[in-house]
Amino acid sequence: MQNRLTALIILDGYGVSSERKGNALGVDGTSYISYLKQNYTHTTLTTSGVAVGLQAGQAGDCIVGHLNIGAGRIVPQQCAIVDKHISGGAFYTNAVLVSQLEKVRKNNKKVHLIGMISDKGHFAKITHIQELIKLAKQQGVSDVVIHGIVDDSATPSTTIRLVKRLQAVTSQLQYGTVGTICGSSSLASYDTLLPLYDTLVVGKDICPQSVEEFLTTAESNKTKFSTLPPTAFSDKKINSGDGIVFYDTVANLTQKLQDVFAKDKFTGFSLKGKKRKVSCSTFSQTSQNEAVSVAFPFEPVYNTLCQAVSEQGLRVARVCQSTNYNKIMSLVSGGVDTKFDNEIRLVVEAPNCTTYDLEPAMSTDELVWRVTSEIDRDKFDLLVVGLDNCQLVADTGNLEATKCAAQAVDDAVRQIVEAVLRKGGRAIITADHGIAENLNKQPVYGLPTNTNNVPFVLVDQQLRDKLDLHQGSLCDVATTVLQLMDLQIPAEMTGKMLVYYK
Repeated sequence: MQNRLTALIILDGYGVSSERKGNALGVDGTSYISYLKQNYTHTTLTTSGVAVGLQAGQAGDCIVGHLNIGAGRIVPQQCAIVDKHISGGAFYTNAVLVSQLEKVRKNNKKVHLIGMISDKGHFAKITHIQELIKLAKQQGVSDVVIHGIVDDSATPSTTIRLVKRLQAVTSQLQYGTVGTICGSSSLASYDTLLPLYDTLVVGKDICPQSVEEFLTTAESNKTKFSTLPPTAFSDKKINSGDGIVFYDTVANLTQKLQDVFAKDKFTGFSLKGKKRKVSCSTFSQTSQNEAVSVAFPFEPVYNTLCQAVSEQGLRVARVCQSTNYNKIMSLVSGGVDTKFDNEIRLVVEAPNCTTYDLEPAMSTDELVWRVTSEIDRDKFDLLVVGLDNCQLVADTGNLEATKCAAQAVDDAVRQIVEAVLRKGGRAIITADHGIAENLNKQPVYGLPTNTNNVPFVLVDQQLRDKLDLHQGSLCDVATTVLQLMDLQIPAEMTGKMLVYYK
């Protein structure tokens, strides 16, 4: 192996699928990447399940993908962490949860549980809600009210089944009730959030149907579950002195709603006469809002790829569009936004548009120009490039626009790889998870709807006939990059090295 210029190009939402319908990438991938696969060594990587720190069969997402790519080890994800706390018993003595429940109990107030009704673990998990209900009763809280958010990434029958499970728990314990139900579209903006907030704190007419009957009627009317309006099934509103636990395991799912309750100076809409002073906690990390306690805070991962290269005296460059900043500048380094020694960062401003299907090429032309200019000037040893067009455009569900995004990404890859090869370097093309190859169903909140593998293509003209690649998972990327660069691999990196001599 040789320490030569190495480019790691991460394509968001670029999976591998033999399906033709709804595949914006094509069965063999986009044209230039398909050419690379035909002429250079390639394999596929697992992006889901236990291989990336999730539950078996659970699809990954951009957070999971970038964390594992940069860490060189399996990074346990939020849902799995909560599961571990429950199975080990630490959940029931969690300082944040117990402290909040004690405060509510002393004030003789209610606790409200807000989050997704799901068993997928991406958004939330039904067992977590059940254990929260039990914990609230153990702590002597007077009442617990569940405010469920539903979406159409699960079938209506699944949502109905999960609601029945919740009601079975509340019936058995003779404690707790489902207070409101709404679709996930209520969380999309402050305009859609206002009716939900009013339902939660001001109240509205109580639905004459049971929750199960309401959902069954919606299903029979072919109503999209993500668009269900905020609907009350109880008069148990959120009042000052109550407590709220946001139990979602995706950090930004209920972020806007958390801000309404917890921000001192909320400006999204008028709270005149409707402000409620409540205590808030959440399962997952939110923005830097000290008013929201985090029960299971994210633990950063250290000794990651860029850090390892920098600490061995080599130069690193990280390049992305502004929409990709957090993933490339933070998550690839274990959730730590640190600029290392000998590192430069190039961030290209993404276009200002309401949805990216309107400008699927985004700012790839400028990004490519800046990257290739730096390559020509021999500015660095490791180049990490993030291209998120496929993900952001696929999120809109627009197949034709996603094809345009994929073509823009493909052309960007071509120009970057050609510039790297002119300098005698090597390039690796991979992705964080799939989505653009599976647009039969419109995704919700940018989360992938499949567990497809992603490509891993090694473009190295000097070694193309000498090496082969094992199949692996995302946590094997960092160790393989360091292996190719002939650098020391940190002891914390347990990912395997994909490259072997024929």
